[in-house]
Amino acid sequence: SMVIALPLGAAFGIARLSDHAWVRVPAATVVEFFRSIPVLIMMLIAFEVYAQYTSVSTDDRPLYAVVTGLVLYNASVLAEIVRAGILSLPKG
Repeated sequence: SMVIALPLGAAFGIARLSDHAWVRVPAATVVEFFRSIPVLIMMLIAFEVYAQYTSVSTDDRPLYAVVTGLVLYNASVLAEIVRAGILSLPKG
């Protein structure tokens, strides 16, 4: 899940620093939304979404749900880490 979450988090972190509101606001909304939901709840929601709307086999559904929940949460946390790291550097 970190293989997917790291580039996604870096992209959202950089997007949150954009000068353009049409990039910054949606990125901030996504990051804050997924940071505010507990990981277990995200996994349960992902499990139900996979059960209702995809043809993922019953055996693979729990794995997909766990990976989806971890990717969404870790990407949003990493986005904040990237944003804070960039802001901590002096301008120059």
